[in-house]
Amino acid sequence: GGPLKDLGPGAWPCFIRDGAALLFERTTDDGHRVTGGDLFLMDLSTFEATALTRTPDLVERRPALAQDGHTLYFEEGGRLWRGWLP
Repeated sequence: GGPLKDLGPGAWPCFIRDGAALLFERTTDDGHRVTGGDLFLMDLSTFEATALTRTPDLVERRPALAQDGHTLYFEEGGRLWRGWLP
């Protein structure tokens, strides 16, 4: 219940840290294809989004977090990658 809140641009969201944060992707495109993308973490108490990646040569997409709460998986260019949340 309650009013909707626009959290800003993004896609592929998933709750992490017992629902205290949101992991998601933000992409850019040229109208025909995705040209850039990075992963973000949003603190749901402040709604502040922090970039987890800033890699102009990679287009990180579709983030997923392992049950350990720290191991991050994502897709880039048809390949799967693994990283860790701070």
